[in-house]
Amino acid sequence: AAARSGGGSTRAASRPATGGATRARSTAASRGRSTPAPRRTPPRRTRRTRLIRLGDPGRRLGVGFAAVCTLLVVLGGRLVQLQGFDGARLAAKAQQQRLNSTPITAVRGKILDRDGRVLAYTVAARTIFADPKLVVDPVATAAELAPLLGQNADSLVAKLRKKGRYVPLARDVSPTDAARIQARGLKGIGAQDTTQRLYPGREVGAGVIGFTGVDGGLAGIEQRYDRQLAGTPGELVVERGTDGTPIPSGRREETDAVPGSSVHLTLDEDLQYVAQRALADAVKKAQASGGQLVVLDVHTGEVLAMATAPTYDAQAPAAADPARRGNPAVSDVIEPGSANKVVTFSAAVDRGLIRPDTPMSVPDSYRVADRVVHDAWSHKVERWTATGVLAKSSNVGTLMIAHALGPSAFYDYLTRFGIGTKTGIELPAESGGILPKPEEWSGSTFGNLPIGQGVSMTALQLAGMYQTIGNGGVRISPRIVRGVTAPDGTVTSGAAPTRTTVVSPQAARTVRTMLEAVTGPGGTAPKAAIDGYRVAGKTGTAQKPNPACHCYSGGGYWATFAGMAPADDPQLVISVVIDEAKGGGHGGAVAAPLFHQVMSYALTARGVAPTGTPKPTARLTVD
Repeated sequence: AAARSGGGSTRAASRPATGGATRARSTAASRGRSTPAPRRTPPRRTRRTRLIRLGDPGRRLGVGFAAVCTLLVVLGGRLVQLQGFDGARLAAKAQQQRLNSTPITAVRGKILDRDGRVLAYTVAARTIFADPKLVVDPVATAAELAPLLGQNADSLVAKLRKKGRYVPLARDVSPTDAARIQARGLKGIGAQDTTQRLYPGREVGAGVIGFTGVDGGLAGIEQRYDRQLAGTPGELVVERGTDGTPIPSGRREETDAVPGSSVHLTLDEDLQYVAQRALADAVKKAQASGGQLVVLDVHTGEVLAMATAPTYDAQAPAAADPARRGNPAVSDVIEPGSANKVVTFSAAVDRGLIRPDTPMSVPDSYRVADRVVHDAWSHKVERWTATGVLAKSSNVGTLMIAHALGPSAFYDYLTRFGIGTKTGIELPAESGGILPKPEEWSGSTFGNLPIGQGVSMTALQLAGMYQTIGNGGVRISPRIVRGVTAPDGTVTSGAAPTRTTVVSPQAARTVRTMLEAVTGPGGTAPKAAIDGYRVAGKTGTAQKPNPACHCYSGGGYWATFAGMAPADDPQLVISVVIDEAKGGGHGGAVAAPLFHQVMSYALTARGVAPTGTPKPTARLTVD
């Protein structure tokens, strides 16, 4: 046992102590002893410590110094670039970001009548706007603004709640009213300087003058001469700080705006007013859908008046039906009816085919190809002179003369009179009318054109036909602009009119004498006659095409009259168109009286005295 114990002690020194303790407790337990075995602390294993070698301090300093130098070189190079090379550019760019540019609106030029009376001009105004982001209480702000702007509060609330920083609330506000609004001190509400276009006559000449919008001229002369009237805007450049306040020593440059030029028209404002009122009354009396009236100076082709009905208020164009905001006298075409017979008679007289007293036997019908043309009334074979055929407005007699003339010659004279071609007047949206070419004619076309059906023209072209006869057979292209005056006083005259010889002076004089019979006893237009003056002209009553059936049945009528005075020394020409007069009113009943009314005033106002020569006695029938 001692040997084992010694041997065990030897082994115990090289083993963990737990094994020996276990055996000792087992032996004691087997012997019935309760003495606990002593606790021994196990020995620690010894670990070898790893040594870390420190870097070379000199090497670390060299690398750090190199990195610092590299950084300094990069920063220095960038500094040289910014200050040396890009300095001026960046400084200018920074200044540019501080510059605030405000356009200076140019004052739009005036539109004047032939005597210098103002038809359109511009005044200072304000646009009231909102910055919705700065509006504190939209409902309260709208309630306070509504009576000042004359608007509904609910609509203003909707505007004040819109997105964006600039929302116009009202335009064309007077400076006085704008100052009253700004005095309220409403948050987010401001006023911007602008201009307002005013039309003193409102409806007078609106179709000719036109109107403007935020983008400039939108109709009439305002549109056609927008570039000259608009002028050149200026600019105010101010350098401001980040809070928007101008920098006292900062940059400030102002380029003055150049006002627009003034446009002088050929219109006579007084005559325009009288013509427009008379036309409106005539349309109302005839229960018509509309009408046009044009007054021309025979020898210059200048438009003295150009009226349409219904028309619109140039000061409030948005309130009018868009269909009324044009100028039908130059844009809408009509079939002239018997007023077109002046072409047939002028051509026949010019070719020597007829004289005023040429006898004719005229039945009440005439066949042209597969159609039969009738006179407006049934009659037996009549023995009329050529003047009688014109005075009675016989379709059959006119077609007999046209047949002697021939289709080719007749078409040639139509084009000489300017039918189917724009006049070139200085107004937008002009129509050239409709004149079918001979190769497009059917067999019966030559039965329509000489009596004014199947050919279309404007009221201006209709007046131009009679201006030709009044001016000794020379057609002058109509003009409505006399000239343009620049801000420096330089005057640019309007384009010179073209002159076209249509018939000889003798032929024109003869036709005028024949046309006088129309306004005399036995003619179709005695209501056009004017006491003390010799008047020449022609009525027309044309069926309107009916798009429903592509025919003339049920399409209504155009009632026309065109004439001149004094007939022996013409000074003025007037064309009248009345559209769809109720009851089928013909030219002699609804258009001729209007001609009489306007021509009577025009002759007096223009200082045209009667010639004093007696009116010739016209022979209408053959004895």
